[in-house]
Amino acid sequence: MVKPQTLKGFRDFLPKEARKRQYVLDTLKKVFESYGFEPLETPVLEYEEVLLGKYGDEGDKLM
Repeated sequence: MVKPQTLKGFRDFLPKEARKRQYVLDTLKKVFESYGFEPLETPVLEYEEVLLGKYGDEGDKLM
């Protein structure tokens, strides 16, 4: 059986810290929206081929 683990470069936030982070994010969102900005979401993970294809050898620096 595969042991679950956090991916390299990622981390988990426990509830207390997650609540603080969410408060900050909610506050920032309200401020940005008050200036007319709209939410935008991008992928957290991307296929290696996408990064290497778009950036060539420079893609290695992104990983």
